[in-house]
Amino acid sequence: MAEWRISIYGRAIDEWDKLAAWVVDNKLFSHNIRWLIQVPRLFDVYKSTGLMENFEEVIVNLFQPLFEVTKDPTSRPKLHIFLQRVIGFDSVDDESKPERRLYRKFPVPKAWDSKQNPPYSYWIYYLFSNMASLNVWRKQRGFNTFVMRPHCGEAGDTDHLAAAVVCCHSISHGLLLRKVPLLQYIFYLEQIGVAMSPLSNNALFLAYERNPFLSYFKRGLNVSLSTDDPLQFAFTKEPLIEEYSVAAQIYKLSAVDMCELAKNSVVQSGFEFAIKQRWLGPDFHLPGVKGNTMAKSNVPNIREGFRHETLLQELAMYVTYLVVLFVVKINKAGSTNILLWQRQQQRLRRLSRTRTFHNQHPLHQLPQQRQLRQAALWQPNPCLYTNSFLLKQREFQLLIPNPSSIRTSNKPHKKMEVPFRLGPFQEITQEIAP
Repeated sequence: MAEWRISIYGRAIDEWDKLAAWVVDNKLFSHNIRWLIQVPRLFDVYKSTGLMENFEEVIVNLFQPLFEVTKDPTSRPKLHIFLQRVIGFDSVDDESKPERRLYRKFPVPKAWDSKQNPPYSYWIYYLFSNMASLNVWRKQRGFNTFVMRPHCGEAGDTDHLAAAVVCCHSISHGLLLRKVPLLQYIFYLEQIGVAMSPLSNNALFLAYERNPFLSYFKRGLNVSLSTDDPLQFAFTKEPLIEEYSVAAQIYKLSAVDMCELAKNSVVQSGFEFAIKQRWLGPDFHLPGVKGNTMAKSNVPNIREGFRHETLLQELAMYVTYLVVLFVVKINKAGSTNILLWQRQQQRLRRLSRTRTFHNQHPLHQLPQQRQLRQAALWQPNPCLYTNSFLLKQREFQLLIPNPSSIRTSNKPHKKMEVPFRLGPFQEITQEIAP
């Protein structure tokens, strides 16, 4: 079983049709093979050669055929057949290339007409956003969907890993996580898959004995072993077995360690849910011991239980010690003064400079009216709360009681804690004053 990568460059609108025709006409199908589309980040080359004018042309060439075949499969029947075996997208290039920030605020793809290649985060965002829109439509039509699994953290800037946290299902390599403990901790809490290739890294970027694979594995990150350019770096006909055997000898991995790595590899893969059930058991998607079928995975329940309980303890610690950072004080008039977002602060400053200050400023309204107004400004989010470190909404969401339950008494109130939702990269370190 394997996942083969094949490139779509985005240079022309008919690349998908040519690739699909090559696969279908030559009957390059196997029940054991799935395809991962890798997109090289080479816009600077296309621009310098006059092949295209702006970055929007790359996005159009990559995704317009996919939207069209999703709308009408008969318009591109070979592409429709080929996409049934495609599992996701990869983004590849030399990450060690320096990235210059040309704009204070990045423009839309149509306005990116510079010869400078867009940064990694720019590529990943537009690949992910278009893929996500495509997935919604394909799911509604009953077609298979795709995931984002780029090369990330092999070299270059650690900001690449931050972009992967927000946009990616899993990544390849992730060597730079060793330099950023915060991101490494986020990868652990979110259990984002990291497919590592120590033999390839040994030849290109990092000596085998310095590879952080073993430390990631011991700390509980969702890591697996994979091959990278086996025709270039492998010496046997079975490059994946070569990766496992060398790692077992160098890192002194036990049989249980090898089985756990193999299980992680299956879970991270893009094979269908039914196939994973056949390999790992019918409840493999459940966490901890409930999802472990020892007869299939050869991983003891005590190992799975330890991993799951440790993760739950870390999540509980996060909820316990970070929720209390948001404190709302009630002043003597009984009004709730919430100044969390910069936009609200700026709005209050503007109101304080107007001539109708005494009529518009919240502090000069009646207590009950003031509370109802602020409750309207901070509506509770309808989404359910989860114990995940990073929520899919990726934003601040502050929950306030309903207007009917807000205290209207003039008696002083000491302190009230409010449940909240924390985004990935916002830092709150100060208590909110009245």
